[in-house]
Order: sequence, then C-alpha cells, then structure tokens
Amino acid sequence: MADWVVVQQFFRTHSRVLQPVDFGPVAKACKLPEYVGGVLCRAFQSQCGAPQSAKTNPFEQFKTWFCGTFFQIPSSIAHRLLHLLTPPGRLDAQPADFQPLIQDILHTHPGLQFLQESPEFHARYVETVVARIFYVVNRSWSGRITAKELDRSAFIDALLLLEEEQDINKMQDFFSYEHFYVIYTSFWKLDTDHDLCINRSELARYGDEGLSPLALDRIFQGTVAAAASTNDMLSYHEFVYFILSEEDKTSPTAIEYWFRVMDLDGDGVISLYELEQFYNQQKFRLTELGMDALAFEDHVCAMLDLVHPTNPAVITLRDLKRCKQTSSFFNNFLNVNKFLDAEEKDPFQAQREKEELGYQLPSDWEMFARAEYDHLALEEENGDAWSQSSGDDDDDLWS
Repeated sequence: MADWVVVQQFFRTHSRVLQPVDFGPVAKACKLPEYVGGVLCRAFQSQCGAPQSAKTNPFEQFKTWFCGTFFQIPSSIAHRLLHLLTPPGRLDAQPADFQPLIQDILHTHPGLQFLQESPEFHARYVETVVARIFYVVNRSWSGRITAKELDRSAFIDALLLLEEEQDINKMQDFFSYEHFYVIYTSFWKLDTDHDLCINRSELARYGDEGLSPLALDRIFQGTVAAAASTNDMLSYHEFVYFILSEEDKTSPTAIEYWFRVMDLDGDGVISLYELEQFYNQQKFRLTELGMDALAFEDHVCAMLDLVHPTNPAVITLRDLKRCKQTSSFFNNFLNVNKFLDAEEKDPFQAQREKEELGYQLPSDWEMFARAEYDHLALEEENGDAWSQSSGDDDDDLWS
C-alpha cells in the first residue's frame, strides 16, 4: 500500500513539526501524486490532531490513521483523492473542495513562482483552474464530481505530470497561466463594474458583438449551468464555461453546451423549427450588414449535409458528437462574425491537415489562447492591456 520506510524516514527528519508544504514525499510514498501532499497532511492533522504527548510516535500515528482510513476505499488514486478532498460521508466533490489542492499547486509549483508574488490574483487563478476541472471532468453537468468521473478523466495524469513539467504553460488542460490570463482578462474587460459578475449586455460585447441575441437569452436562462443564473447575472465560473465553449466548439462539453442552447424546448433534439429560429437572427444581422443571405431551406440543406443526422428531421447530440465539423455547424447559427469567417474557409481543411500531418494539431482553444495571449502581450507593451480597469495595480498579473 505504501513505502513505509520512506514515510518513517520523513517523520524522523521532520520530527514533530509537520507542514503541508513539505508533505509531498509522503504522498508519493503512499502512491498519491506529490502535489496531493498538502491535502493529505491537513486531513491527517484534522482527524488526528497534534501528538498527545512526547511519547507519541508521529509515524505510527500516521500509519495507523492511513491504513484505517483507506482500508475500505478502492486503491485508485481517484477514489483516494476524492476521499481526501471531501468531508466525511460525502461521495462527490464540489468546486470548493478542489480549492485547497489548487492553492497548494499555486504556492509550490516552480512554474508559478512569479504569481506567488501577486496574492491579489491567487483567488482568480484558483477559481479558473477549478472551473476548468469541472468543465472537463464533470461529464454529468451536476456540479459535483464523482470518483468515476475523476478516474475517467485526464486530471490525475495532469497532477502526476506536474511533478516533472516545470513549464506551467505546457499544462494546457487545466493549469496554464497563459490560459488563465486570457480568460481572466477577457472577463475583466467585460465586467465594467468589476463585481465578478456580468450581465447580458456585457456578455453581448464579447467577440465584437457576434453572438446571436437568442443564444444570449438562452445562456442567461440557465440552460448551460448546473443551477440557473441568479439576478440575470453570469458568474466568473459560468464565464469560464462560456469562453471555453465559444472558442472551441469541438470538445465534448462545448458540443453539449451549445446543444443545450439550441434545444429551445428541451426535448433532447434540435428540430428544423429551432434551427430556423436561430438562422432568422443570423439572416437579419447579415441584412443589416448589407449582405445577402441564403433562404433557410437552402442553408439547412447544407448544414444537414455537414452533420449527416440519422433522422434528417432532427439533429441529436449523438449526431453532433459524431460530426467532425461542429464548429462550422454551431457558428452558422450562433455567431454572425464567425459565420462570415467560415464563409471564406474550407470547413474540412483542418481535418485534412491533421490526417496528412499524422499528429495531433493544437485544439481550437489552444490556438485561440496562444493568439490572444500574444495580442495581450502587445497591448501590455503599449500600456493598453488593462485600459478598462478601475485604476488598480493590475499590471502585476503580467509575467
């Protein structure tokens, strides 16, 4: 179960002073990722407390606690991590349960050392990473992560890779600082009063106001949140879901996100009627721009050829998950700017390049984040990156 020789040596070296930041070797000896050390230490201390007397052997106390705690828990890292993160008796993790783990990573990973010196941004980095974890891992959309979901995801592998990879920006699924910077800056520029919530008119400004008004309505009706948005406001956590879905419509969560938006009556399919409602708004905006638009009948035929649904009268979630052109499909109905961009591109070009090159191309999100970060770097050089800020010392966020 664990390398008790290593654990015993650790306790001899550290005597009776146990600091969570030093507990990484114990976690590894217990077959857990190194960065779980702080969580493991705090769980031990909270359940066992300080040694009762000088005669108490901390190593034996820890060994007894560890064996008793994990005796009836499956040996997978996912099950053990979830047990450490959650209160006794709860079998799933909520966003707040992940915060101590991400804080430990922030405070100890060498790739985040520069951010450690800007504590005013710690909470935002932690919240961003937690939201990304739920976006990728919580396939049930319940707002609670189970051990089964954790075990099936790439999160444990990412935790293990953190031990070897010092460049945090290569950890693009969850921990990248550059991705955090892009997400938080995008939110900050929309959140004019900086209350960490944005309203419909603020979100409408995103992406040069390309989003369909009907899509905005659906987002603020709570169709893509575990719980409906309150007071017609979108939280930062919900914005993370939005921007990841908007900039990469090929991921499983993004496909589900926009499917929920377009399924107006919630019957589990997108009907031709629902497609027409969204296309009418695109057509109206194209007319405003002085451009001609295809009749719906002609346009929907092209889209059905793109998706190849099992039943041509409706499009199901399964149809879209089989389709390799979901970005093109959703942009045709949801974003007029990206619809116009797609008109000038071959929707199958990226897929052909991927097959011809024989390796995995960067995702749409990774390409967007890279380009946007470079753009923000240029703005920073010109002193404009935080032009809409309220005068706070936000320049410290830049690395």
